[in-house]
Amino acid sequence: PKNGKLTFSAYSPADAKSDAAAVKCDVTTGLRLGDFTVKAAPADQYDLLYSDRAYNKTTSIGEVNPTYDGVDLQFRHALSSIHVTVKNDMTYPPHTITVNKIELQNVYNTATFSENLVNGTEFDSSVTAAWSGHKNPQTVVLGATDQEVVFDKAKYGTTSILIPQVFAHGETDGTVSLYVEYTIKNENGTTLKQKATFELDDYSGVYNGTDTGLISQWVKGYRYTYNLTFGLTKVYFAPSVTPWTDITVDLPQL
Repeated sequence: PKNGKLTFSAYSPADAKSDAAAVKCDVTTGLRLGDFTVKAAPADQYDLLYSDRAYNKTTSIGEVNPTYDGVDLQFRHALSSIHVTVKNDMTYPPHTITVNKIELQNVYNTATFSENLVNGTEFDSSVTAAWSGHKNPQTVVLGATDQEVVFDKAKYGTTSILIPQVFAHGETDGTVSLYVEYTIKNENGTTLKQKATFELDDYSGVYNGTDTGLISQWVKGYRYTYNLTFGLTKVYFAPSVTPWTDITVDLPQL
């Protein structure tokens, strides 16, 4: 309307609607995706985005975006991004270490996203937006192919884009954990299968070289890289020889 103003909200991709039980955009509280479900396979997951509300626009041009003239839509990540790297702490020729599988266990894959705007005012949705009603703990397979681990850090498997959540889900649903299967092979071709599980709330994160303390949850808009370092335990020997015990025998004079 020539004498009016328009306010805009958006989310992406449009197909996200098919992955949610209900999609609403309320005038006062903003976007809501009820019971949004993340795809089981990381290759099928996608980056769910929502825009800051563009309030009271009277023209579709003259905005500040350097790429396009139009109503500015500042999109934000609604989910969390997770991937894993692997490396050896040193070389162990002729031994080899091979990763066989990495999984994320006890991950909630369904929850409701709400922008939580306050009375339709220009409130910062990057602060108010949140996930709630988490359910359906699942196992997410980041990778199930053999990859030899080398001294240089390398990514393993596929990046997973998951619903932000607190790791400790209680006794019933368990704690979000990283599960690893790997194989050690010696110079004779003998292999030893190994398994390890890490409850993720036991470990600290690092941001710009600074220790952030224990990480107890995934937060929307954050990318988390979990670094796995493999090593073999060397056995060192400290050899010594006990001294001779000297006995002197005096024989009769000849």
